[in-house]
Amino acid sequence: MNYDKVKDFLKSQRSRDPRPMKAFTDSMLIITTATQELDQAVFTPTTKALFQQMLIPRLVTAIECYFRDSLDAIFRLCKHTAFLPALNKLIKQKYSAQEIIELEAEGLHFLEIIPREMSFQALDLITAAYDNFIPTGFTNEMKQKQYRFKHHPDSMMEVTDQTLAQIAELFSLRHQIVHNPHGQMLSQVGLPISANRFSRHRHRAKPFMQRRNGRLSM
Repeated sequence: MNYDKVKDFLKSQRSRDPRPMKAFTDSMLIITTATQELDQAVFTPTTKALFQQMLIPRLVTAIECYFRDSLDAIFRLCKHTAFLPALNKLIKQKYSAQEIIELEAEGLHFLEIIPREMSFQALDLITAAYDNFIPTGFTNEMKQKQYRFKHHPDSMMEVTDQTLAQIAELFSLRHQIVHNPHGQMLSQVGLPISANRFSRHRHRAKPFMQRRNGRLSM
């Protein structure tokens, strides 16, 4: 394990707001503002589409950070009994006793490392990570609840199969943009992402971390 890279990762993580939803909302505000400005700017259609597409990786990164930071928050804030069985399983799969000792010698705690070692670059990977900690299943738990901002009753939202499909689509778009920037999507589709579309994504799928009856839920 490269401990310098681990420390750089933790430094970057700690630069964000420790509240995962606040950090995510801050990122979305930047993206939404940029989208609104692009909608008003005067560019050729191809140039505008290019700039709009450049925001997709930023949006997906914000989603990844949200789920990674939420898992970190679970480890920091919940009682260990809430995740101990799943944690024992993960430790056996990923770490040796020697690695845990070395982490301690570097001034690191293995609970800080586990979110870093997991991938959140696709919806199925997010689901697999959280299924370790949510007995009823991540997507099932998400779809059983409604969410809103605390002081905004009109912001009520829910997660549906369509919501999950749209999140999966975002990850797919990000993959295409990063790995095939000169492909068909740019030259023929153009991906016109309006401020309204970004706003809709911003107000979807906002799972809040909760703790109920001694178990984890999202």
